[in-house]
Amino acid sequence: MGYRTDLTDKQWNIIEPIFKSNKGQHLAEHTKRDMVNAVLYLVKTGYQWNLLPNDFPPHEAVRSFFRRAVTSGKWEAALDLLVKKTANVQNGSPLQAMRLSTLKARKQLWLLMNEALTAAKGSKGASDIL
Repeated sequence: MGYRTDLTDKQWNIIEPIFKSNKGQHLAEHTKRDMVNAVLYLVKTGYQWNLLPNDFPPHEAVRSFFRRAVTSGKWEAALDLLVKKTANVQNGSPLQAMRLSTLKARKQLWLLMNEALTAAKGSKGASDIL
């Protein structure tokens, strides 16, 4: 992919253990890193789920991953850990907007989640998505 919003190898190595799971690993079509990068792309650009570029996993898969990561607490844990461990964030990094405080990161997260909930209410399979 190679988007400016993608996590660096260093950032991914920090949070990878949070998302690591053997459950269903053999069924996974997309890496967790690709899923996280897709969500960060959406947060940074403000795009709608269904406008996610085609070189990311399908938006339905990303939305489902994000919902499960939020529900399980993994998303918040990853953001907290990145905010704590990433001292020098360069301009254009996916964490630029989130680095000042964990509160700011959570605000970004809930804005995106609210957008997902709003979009799902208008779709036919909303109960399957969220």
